[in-house]
Amino acid sequence: MIRPGRPGDVEAAVAVWQVANTARRGGVPVPAEHEQRVRGYLAKHDAFLFVAEAGDQLVGMAVGFQGCEDDGAGPPIPGLCHISMVLVRPDRWRQGAGRMLMRHLLLEGRMRRYSRFQLWTHADNQRAQRLYEALGFGRSGREKDDDLGERIVHYTLAEVDPRLTDALAPVLADVVRSTDAMFEVRADQWSDHPDQVTAMVWQADGSGTGISVMAEQTDAARVVSLADQMQEIVIEQLWGRGDSATWPECPDHPGGHPLKAAELDVFGPSWACPATGGPHFAVGSVGVYVGVSDH
Repeated sequence: MIRPGRPGDVEAAVAVWQVANTARRGGVPVPAEHEQRVRGYLAKHDAFLFVAEAGDQLVGMAVGFQGCEDDGAGPPIPGLCHISMVLVRPDRWRQGAGRMLMRHLLLEGRMRRYSRFQLWTHADNQRAQRLYEALGFGRSGREKDDDLGERIVHYTLAEVDPRLTDALAPVLADVVRSTDAMFEVRADQWSDHPDQVTAMVWQADGSGTGISVMAEQTDAARVVSLADQMQEIVIEQLWGRGDSATWPECPDHPGGHPLKAAELDVFGPSWACPATGGPHFAVGSVGVYVGVSDH
């Protein structure tokens, strides 16, 4: 199971970091003083941690936070998420935990309006490099030695246009908080239209669906447009698994039909009942807000 990390997970996460790195280094432990760096990353105010659990044991971890210039020493770089410490216990290698951790982390990063991602991995860690490349990352060409003198290489995930990123964030929040649908959003300018901003949403089965907004649209109109497009993708995924496909479900007509995205004068981008037009949730608040109603 993958879930967001909690403060009480820090010690178990540090233990995963140590055992995974020891195995990668051929049985040579990382010096204990380097654990402080791990704790520092986890304590950052903008850090978001995901962990993998098997029973009551924490078996994997991954963390993201704001990327900065000069490899973390300089000011923040707008829209850049730095990913670090994607680690799984050796007895759980090659079981898919690393990919699931990354998919959850990337989706959370999209919800936080990060438009691009970066990470470093060891030059001799072919397993990790295959994972990142399968997720759309590519080498930037940068290399350096880490603080243990080991060679590391830099990977990046191409930027999704910030206009699409910003509009998509509240929609993804609704999906994540109210379903277990899972997908990856990647940059892909699939349209030749000069004013159409596009990306691809990839499913676990390898199928992809294009999403887009228009440059001349207002911010609110982009949110509504993407809510409509993502609703189709989510419903198809839920239906394909045999789950209820009325997402997000209309509280007035449970099981009858899903809500429809609309731009309303008072509430802005909202999920409204298609039968009555009555608003129920602001886009971005499904699962966390009891809703609004005009009837």
